Amino acid sequence: MKGRTKGLVFPLALAAIVSLLSLTAPAIKAGGGSLSERIEKEATEFVTRRVTQPYDSISVDVDLPAIAARAFDVTSFSVDLFGTSRSVVGTVPVKVTIVLRDGQTIPYTATARVRIWSMAVVSAKRIRRHEVLDEDDVCLELREVTQAVDGYFAASEEVLGMRATRVISRGGLLSLSGVEPVPLVTRGSDVSVTVVIGAVAITSRGKALEDGELGSLIDVRDCATGKRVTGEVAGEKLVVLQVSRL
Repeated sequence: MKGRTKGLVFPLALAAIVSLLSLTAPAIKAGGGSLSERIEKEATEFVTRRVTQPYDSISVDVDLPAIAARAFDVTSFSVDLFGTSRSVVGTVPVKVTIVLRDGQTIPYTATARVRIWSMAVVSAKRIRRHEVLDEDDVCLELREVTQAVDGYFAASEEVLGMRATRVISRGGLLSLSGVEPVPLVTRGSDVSVTVVIGAVAITSRGKALEDGELGSLIDVRDCATGKRVTGEVAGEKLVVLQVSRL
């Protein structure tokens, strides 16, 4: 009996070591094993599906914190956006919830860095403020629009005939606030001022003191009297004053 017992010491010790390694190995690999890879893949797909901005190309990189749970202790996990997340572009916090076999849940916060590229209208040359755009002034290029919070144009035809609201450098992305329709009346231009009194209309010359779109109210200097009056833009270089507004 003693000889048999001694013969089992080494196999039993080896089995104990193998068993101990099998228990500790997943914990040593916390955050870098297959569990983390599955969470990262799910988080990447989850975030990508929720990008609402149009794009031609996208890049999503997920950064996970160290996962303390061992893979064989995890029954499931889920990923979601936090309620305060307003946009799924740029740096986005992602809520990760791990469910253990004993029913315990462990919350984590991962970070997704989302970058998008799209064909967008850019300037083909340096554009001056208030310069009216034609087809030689703009072109389409694939640009990163991740930080284009002011919006951008996807077709050159959308900006033709509009004017720049500020100086745009060569190759600059044209934002929605970077261009505007050419006003019917521009500041400093000569305009016809028509004063309507009932059925009578009296026309004189004036100078616009500000830009004006159709239907907008602008201040005008009447050249005959030198007075500053307010009238409604009724057409190109035409301002109408009602008696009630004098």
